[in-house]
Amino acid sequence: AIKGRLLNASAHYFARLGCGLDKDDSSSRNSPGAELIWPAERILKTFREVTELAPNYLPAAYCWARVAAAHLETTVALGLLEKVTNLLLDGCAIPFSCADFYFWDPQTQYDIERTAWETLDKGLPLAEGLRPIILEDVLVTAARLANHQGDLNLVEEALNLAISQHPSGGRARPLLAELLEGQEKWEQAASIWREHLVIRPLHFEAHESLVALAGQCETVLISDEEVHRFERALKVVRG
Repeated sequence: AIKGRLLNASAHYFARLGCGLDKDDSSSRNSPGAELIWPAERILKTFREVTELAPNYLPAAYCWARVAAAHLETTVALGLLEKVTNLLLDGCAIPFSCADFYFWDPQTQYDIERTAWETLDKGLPLAEGLRPIILEDVLVTAARLANHQGDLNLVEEALNLAISQHPSGGRARPLLAELLEGQEKWEQAASIWREHLVIRPLHFEAHESLVALAGQCETVLISDEEVHRFERALKVVRG
């Protein structure tokens, strides 16, 4: 029953996004079937109620926290994301079916599907591979909210935790590098960009940022090989 309610609320939530019902646009409200989609208040209420019924069930806590991050006050959403983080760090169960209604961006969707396949192919427990990816997603979401709130210490804390828990992840490092650049910590930012490029060698923006840092700060030295990699990445981007 709990999973059914969660999937139902998720379906209505994605339907709202697909129809653009949260936008101030009369044409979106006139979309076919728009009157059948739950209002945002009912969706939020359902996620909250399901989480209260099963506080240790990761899919419920995760979905509630992610929707709250998009629709509720930052302080409330950060508190919910912290609860999900603690669930993951405490070793909560991770049912694979929950991947069907996670709020993944395309890159993370690819990562979770690939990791799930590789983990099962090795005969390892699925949670062993998925936990770090989910944790990184939650912590990056929390870091973005904290950044909007201006709490840079919390941003850095969340991103460093994400990196320590998921060293092969590719989402937290770019945000941390940008944060360090904003604080004029050029050498630290360059170090993070280099770490990121080991994981995502075709990330053009990372190559570009590293080269820009070398031109901006004389203590950031860039090698000929790094320049060549940037040029190769530029050719890939330009086709």
